[in-house]
Amino acid sequence: MACGWSRDARVEGSQRRSRGVSGIARAGFLMMVAGILMTTGCARVPDEAAGPLVRRTLTVDFTVAGRINPLYYYYIALDTGGNPVEGPVPVVAFPWGNGWGTGKITHFVLYHLGTFGVFRFVPGTDLLQANALGTPFDFNRPEEAPGNRIRVTLDVDATLGQDVNVVNLNIIATDRINIEPTSLETKVVDALGFTGNQFLTLPLDIPQTFTNSQLTDPEQAGDVPPALQPGVEEEDLDIIDWSAEVQINQ
Repeated sequence: MACGWSRDARVEGSQRRSRGVSGIARAGFLMMVAGILMTTGCARVPDEAAGPLVRRTLTVDFTVAGRINPLYYYYIALDTGGNPVEGPVPVVAFPWGNGWGTGKITHFVLYHLGTFGVFRFVPGTDLLQANALGTPFDFNRPEEAPGNRIRVTLDVDATLGQDVNVVNLNIIATDRINIEPTSLETKVVDALGFTGNQFLTLPLDIPQTFTNSQLTDPEQAGDVPPALQPGVEEEDLDIIDWSAEVQINQ
């Protein structure tokens, strides 16, 4: 069921640059993520989860103007701290940090190379080290028609924690991962809000659905700057609609 959403319910996060580390550390993190995505298989979080055992679920659904490109990177970034003034925001310039996300992030879901993965950042590593948790509790197949949609369901208690009742959330789409801290290479990025920094703050203890259309400045086609690199399809990264649904099973 849908609920009303005021502009105060979504707060613009302040982008913070991560502290400098070596390119080797960044490369190692990127290789770790790629390797996990290739070997995760069909394991779910949690592996033994079944319908009656799942108390709370969070389903995030979003579409792009073009098609979901398996060579690109599509993130659902989460912060279980729930502080409405700081949360997940995209990396758009050097120093690149992990190449895609900064601010406050504790967990993330990544779709890349045709595979979903769920990860938890290791505290105190400047968002450069993450542990793999498996794949989402449920997910769609983005390559199937209409081909422009990603839908992911998480078991809140098993993935985020039984005591987590508020989460900050952002959706980040990018064509490449820059990890060299001084690189001037450009990339295409889209995330929630005109600047991409307007993450959502969602309560997880009330069953409800939040939608793009409830916002005063919803995501729409054409708000991604033109790519400066040849061969990049901006439409495949242009988020045009989204929803986030919390379900609670008594």
